[in-house]
Amino acid sequence: MIRNQYVYELPNFNTVELFEFVNKKIPQDWSTQDNDKIVCPYTSNHSWLGDTFNIYQLKQGSWPIHVDLGRSCSLNIPFKHCDETKVTRFYKPKTQLQYGTIHDSFSNKMPKVKLASNDKIGFVTSELELDFEHVLKVPTLIRNDIPHDVVNYNEDIRIIISWTCKKDFRKVINEILYTNN
Repeated sequence: MIRNQYVYELPNFNTVELFEFVNKKIPQDWSTQDNDKIVCPYTSNHSWLGDTFNIYQLKQGSWPIHVDLGRSCSLNIPFKHCDETKVTRFYKPKTQLQYGTIHDSFSNKMPKVKLASNDKIGFVTSELELDFEHVLKVPTLIRNDIPHDVVNYNEDIRIIISWTCKKDFRKVINEILYTNN
């Protein structure tokens, strides 16, 4: 079990009902669509989880290095094709963290375009150093306020559930540890 300043694995998080719900939300032809996100309203028994979650698909290629603005962390849950060929990489800034516009794409099959930072995502333009790599195999709290990217090294499309937490990383961990919530 991996638990550090970037991730906090929760192998006993119950996903049975959630997976039944998600199976009904994913269209049969989703893998052929350019849309990489499905937003789902959902009420959790855990006070630290938000009222909606996203289902993401990651085709071969990578999401550019970014910081999710407006959320400290999320509970990421592996759903399909989550193995060693899909890696989340976390970076340490070598200089002051800056966001801007980059020229990139979210998969190898999509053309590279200008991607501008906005109020939800900051594309990192600062010089960075790779610090930690994680393979999502169990439900895991993930730091979103740290520069990170996700790489899919093969053609199997990774599907995950990403659920925004209402509190920051340390507070969520404390609530899990001390309240069994």
